Amino acid sequence: LLVEAVGGVLIVAGAAITGVQWEAFAPLFGLITAITFIVLATVPGRVLMSLFGSIGLLVNVPWAITYYFPGEGRAPLLILASGAVIVAVAVWLARMGGRFRSELRS
Repeated sequence: LLVEAVGGVLIVAGAAITGVQWEAFAPLFGLITAITFIVLATVPGRVLMSLFGSIGLLVNVPWAITYYFPGEGRAPLLILASGAVIVAVAVWLARMGGRFRSELRS
């Protein structure tokens, strides 16, 4: 459990660190890792990965929109996409609430 937590934090932070060198690649890398974490969370015993996938999406969706859609017209897109991600992740995590409790207790 500790290794999963530390590894998840390091991988999510890795996207931000790559942003220093490769500005175009970092948001995509962050989105891919976040989606991979959410897919891994569907496997029994890996529910903690959904937390890191959610954090990754909440960080990287606005970052990707800001980078790939420059200009003043991006604000509505940013608000819409970020809001949709927040609502989708909240609903998904709420539906997994019982699984969270049972897997993290054992």
